[in-house]
Amino acid sequence: MDGNVSLAEAKQRIIDELRDQLSVLQGNFPLGTLGKVYEEIGELFVGLACCSLLLDADVFKYQRQLTWSAYSRRRYLKRCKAATVVGDLYQARSRSEAVFCALAAGDQKLGVEIGDLSPDGPIADGEYPDDFAYHRLVHAMAATATDDTLTDLVARYEKELDGGPSERLDVMTALCARDVAAFESAFPALVIVQASAMEEERIVNAEIPSFEPRSSLFIEGLALLRLAEERGMRPGQEYLPLCPSLARVNPLLEQPEDLFAYL
Repeated sequence: MDGNVSLAEAKQRIIDELRDQLSVLQGNFPLGTLGKVYEEIGELFVGLACCSLLLDADVFKYQRQLTWSAYSRRRYLKRCKAATVVGDLYQARSRSEAVFCALAAGDQKLGVEIGDLSPDGPIADGEYPDDFAYHRLVHAMAATATDDTLTDLVARYEKELDGGPSERLDVMTALCARDVAAFESAFPALVIVQASAMEEERIVNAEIPSFEPRSSLFIEGLALLRLAEERGMRPGQEYLPLCPSLARVNPLLEQPEDLFAYL
């Protein structure tokens, strides 16, 4: 089947599933049952954003849909805070790409807000400590933490990795040091790792409508490129095929409406 046809079919399935999941939020269901719904809505909006870019080269829709994905996460975390829900599996920082979505869409403030609403420690039985440490580090960098704080968080992340795969550590170390040469070496290696991971996951996730478009762009990588720019590094390469220049956008002049404010 032609790739464009596959993405077009995925887009329609995503739209259909989004309607169904958003309708759930309109019901009177307890918050404890909605973590997965908010998470799936977030993933569906990422998939729709990828379709908008890859099928139609529509940067405006791509940014709005990434922002809506981030809004979904923000709304869930705000509801958890208001209800004093603590320790729910779906609150785990590393379960969500929302901070990456906000950064990739050019909304650093939104990414920081979501990070601020997220748990201060890993969720027991819900995420690996190294994954938490990485997401906490990205949040701190987006929040323009001091260099000393970032150096400490990089060291904590390295400790939690305990000799595990280091591609993300290499990227974050380069970002922390503002070392352009090290970043230009480390980031392509991370893109290769991501592409390989998506190939391995494709068979298992083939029936998830948002997987194919989400696997075709590296939203996390685009967020890291945004952080590199914010730290004055200006990476100049196009990291194809997962981080095309078309996906590296300027901030929106006006924020999209919050679809979740009253859901």
